[in-house]
Amino acid sequence: MAFNSSARPERYRDIAQAIGIEVGGTPREVAARTVEEVHQLLRDLDVPLRLRDVGVTEDKLPALVEVAIKNVGPNPRRTTAKDLQGILLAAY
Repeated sequence: MAFNSSARPERYRDIAQAIGIEVGGTPREVAARTVEEVHQLLRDLDVPLRLRDVGVTEDKLPALVEVAIKNVGPNPRRTTAKDLQGILLAAY
């Protein structure tokens, strides 16, 4: 969500409304609040937020990048292998 929010922040307004977040401010501000609220919801539900927490080892990250780049599909933001590597490292 955070990665894509810069490409289409206006799309986060509907999500914000659906989960009861204040929708005042710029689209980027609403998107940032929405991303943070979803992260907080995941924490509240004890959903693992890190790949290592679900047994992924760091040596598997390059293989995950290879799989992910082949399966990106339609995405609001152009996504490269380098982008995916950064996302996965941040999630590790």
